[in-house]
Amino acid sequence: MLKFGLGLLAAVLVAVVIGCGAVHSTAQLGDQARALVAEADEQSASRLTPAIFQKARENLKKGDTALDKGEYDQAKHWYERAIVDAELTLANIQSQQ
Repeated sequence: MLKFGLGLLAAVLVAVVIGCGAVHSTAQLGDQARALVAEADEQSASRLTPAIFQKARENLKKGDTALDKGEYDQAKHWYERAIVDAELTLANIQSQQ
């Protein structure tokens, strides 16, 4: 019985550690997306590339909402899209200069 209890406890601890890792890595992705969107905003993205920049902001917001709900896979998806859109925005701004 003690063996079973220790095995169950170990499994729970592993699940908690993995879950915390998912939260941390998703939050880091969100930070990266937030920084890129902020950088694009500082470079007048809303004026120079409004459609793509708006998508980046929307995807960032969707990622934040998913993260708040504990939907880490969805949050990761939206943050990755926000990063791509923000990078595209920055590349378009650079090409216009």
